[in-house]
This record gives sequence, C-alpha cells and structure tokens, in this order.
Amino acid sequence: MNIIKNSNYITIKKAAEMLNVSMDTMRLWDKSGRLNPTLRGDNGYRYYTLSQISDFKKDSELKQRQKRPILYVRYFNEKDIDSKNKQLSVLTNYAKNMAIYKYNIVEVMADNRNQELTEVTKLIDMIVSGKTNHIIAESDYVISPNSFNIIKHIANLYGCEITTVF
Repeated sequence: MNIIKNSNYITIKKAAEMLNVSMDTMRLWDKSGRLNPTLRGDNGYRYYTLSQISDFKKDSELKQRQKRPILYVRYFNEKDIDSKNKQLSVLTNYAKNMAIYKYNIVEVMADNRNQELTEVTKLIDMIVSGKTNHIIAESDYVISPNSFNIIKHIANLYGCEITTVF
C-alpha cells in the first residue's frame, strides 16, 4: 500500500512543519505517548492525519493559554514587609499593564534557607509540570544567584520565559 499517495495521511516531516517542531520532537512525543502516529508504514515511517495534527495543535494552544504566569517575590524576613509589598505592587502593576489578569504568586522569605529551597522547588515543579510558561520577578537579584541559574536553565529547557521588570 502506498501511504504517501493517500491524501489522508501526511509524513512526520509535514506534521512537524505544521506544529513548528522538529522531527526529533515528533519522535519523542510518539515514544512518550503525547502524540502517536495514526499509522506506521511497513518501512516503520510514521504517518499522521491532517485532522489529528489540527486537533493536537488546538489542544496545545488551549493548554498554553491556561498556563498562569508566576509573580515571584523574595524578601528577607517578616520585618521586611515594605520590600515584599513594594515588589507585589510593582509586579501586579506590570501584570495589569501587560493584560495579565490571572497569575500565581510565589513568595520566598530569604532568611530561611529551607524555606527558600522549598519555594524554589515548587517553582521548578510548576515549570516542569507545565503549569507556567512565564516567571516575572522585580529584578534578577530577587532570586539567589545559584537558584536563579538553576531555574533559568530549567526554564530554557521547558520553554518558560523569565522576565525581570527592572
């Protein structure tokens, strides 16, 4: 059976182009079960239908819109409430100006190292699990340098943007 001549099916290359990803990404999605081909040829090639790719694209775009940005606030202790409130004000005003109305706030009190590690772990989990695609902080110094480098690396791997307002 000559699958390519059957107009109901498209090649992995065409599907990758339609989704704006590489063929390697398509193969990884197949292995992980995220997007399996409709058909495999006798030669092992993967084939998809146009409606399958279109539906996947719509579903992916919907999930992308449902992700909430994170407003990241870091302060030193309970006595530093003015700094916390200033950061919250700056970040919420920024979000409002950027027409971002739904977001999560992650607050980290820096005088407690365990608390910072817990909050940074939560932040990383939100990136890895796909719950956010955007972290907004007042400036890059509000995240400790080591934590920031780790978060930045993971964010890049998962297509998460990091924005600093100042």
